[in-house]
Amino acid sequence: MSFDIALSGINAINQSLETISQNISNVSTKGYKSATTRFASAMAEAQPAGVKVSGTEYSVGASGSLQNSGNRLHQAIQGDGFFVLRETNGQRVYSRVGDFAVDKDNKLVDGSGRLVQGFAQGQSNVSDVTIDKRPVAALASASVDIKGRLPDPLPTTAGQIGEASVTFRDANGDMVVRGLRFAMQDGPLRLEVSEVDGANVTVLGTLDPATMMLDRAPGAGTLPTLDFSGMASQRGAFTASATEVGGREAGEFVRARIDKDGSVVAEYSNGASETRYQLALGEFANAGGLAPADGTVWRETGESGVAQLRRPGEGATGVLVSNALEGSNVNVTDELVNLMSAQRNYQANTKVISTQNEMMRNLMQSI
Repeated sequence: MSFDIALSGINAINQSLETISQNISNVSTKGYKSATTRFASAMAEAQPAGVKVSGTEYSVGASGSLQNSGNRLHQAIQGDGFFVLRETNGQRVYSRVGDFAVDKDNKLVDGSGRLVQGFAQGQSNVSDVTIDKRPVAALASASVDIKGRLPDPLPTTAGQIGEASVTFRDANGDMVVRGLRFAMQDGPLRLEVSEVDGANVTVLGTLDPATMMLDRAPGAGTLPTLDFSGMASQRGAFTASATEVGGREAGEFVRARIDKDGSVVAEYSNGASETRYQLALGEFANAGGLAPADGTVWRETGESGVAQLRRPGEGATGVLVSNALEGSNVNVTDELVNLMSAQRNYQANTKVISTQNEMMRNLMQSI
């Protein structure tokens, strides 16, 4: 029986050595979670039967240190969430490694080519995150904000008060410059605003100095909507400046970025940006019950529970850190100590076998 007990100890230690070796070999693997072999005493009914391996426990809840990667698509998670990935066979896996890139099909993938999952704008279900590299069209200016000062009191006779230059974008996104003229008109006395295009002057309407509202004639002029709320009636000389709102030229795709809330943003040469997806993060009732799989990913099990798919910042998922990757949480010093302890235990069990063997040899010689 002593042979069998000692042999069970050697077998258990061999499995522990495999775990320690796996940890040490993955000390530089991004997102790797260290493992520990658990032992339990074995009994044959009421008789001691040595030791057995009761399982392997992974430190899923312990984060590795964040390491700057210099890549704007790389992401690390500050929290308990997991990136949601889809394998080529359609199965979902979960990872702490955000080494993302854009593939030839404009899909966001991880370092092993798995498809990153996210919420499309306005959708509650997750799907493959796709980077839209199509150019964005030009937009005409939606409005022009006018700021400045109207003299108070206004002149009581007809005549020009002042003029401002207005730059805005037309329907093609091209810059257009017009003049905006302020003048008093009689019959009755009123403040009239006109658009000036070279020698052409078009009356737009009457401006009420009390409310700064323009009573614009329908279809008058080429200027977009004018907002005079930034003007004030004050003592002093006339001043006015104009700022266009909402216009842009056509733009080409430049690059993509991911914000800390998981928004996948496309940036364009005209300064515009568009968000079409938000990364999904998986949250588990018992993350320690996840099963490890090849490629530093995890699969859900009955012990882990089904993943709750959330957006970054929801629940305990955490937020994202751009330009960073999570390192391994293996502590090499601890593993070397465990290695020495396993070696001593192995030697002790082999000593038991050696002693038992010597006792049997002496017994056989005495017969």
